[in-house]
Amino acid sequence: MIRRFSKKDTDCVMRIWLDANLDAHPFVSAAFWHENFEYAKAQIPKAETYVYEKNGIVAGFIGLNGNYIEGLFVKKEFRSSGIGTALLDHVKKQKSSLKLHVYCENQNAVAFYIKNGFSVKEKLGSAPADEYAMLWEKEDGSENRAGLCKRVL
Repeated sequence: MIRRFSKKDTDCVMRIWLDANLDAHPFVSAAFWHENFEYAKAQIPKAETYVYEKNGIVAGFIGLNGNYIEGLFVKKEFRSSGIGTALLDHVKKQKSSLKLHVYCENQNAVAFYIKNGFSVKEKLGSAPADEYAMLWEKEDGSENRAGLCKRVL
């Protein structure tokens, strides 16, 4: 079940955030994640954050700032089970476009976002590692409607 983040989720969400970052980003020093832990903890309640709860356990979460995905994280034992896609689909229903940055070296995440309709718009050199700026836009079906109008005329 997907629901809004609540304060009681903080410890679970932050454990997922730290573990997922350490696991997915071996090219970034562990110290970087530990140094940014308190900052991230303070930002999550300010973001539009949704958690995926499975059998009473927070299995993953997604955080947004407007239409920018600040992060999407799934607990290791629940990865590749559709939770990330479910969280992404949940926010796609609410937004007409979504943007994000992902580390170029995180090929699993890059492939995940491409599979889910995102495209790479730009490569950015940034610390602690290069990133891709990616974009997803909702298809409004206007081409189909235009084609339908032409057939009617």
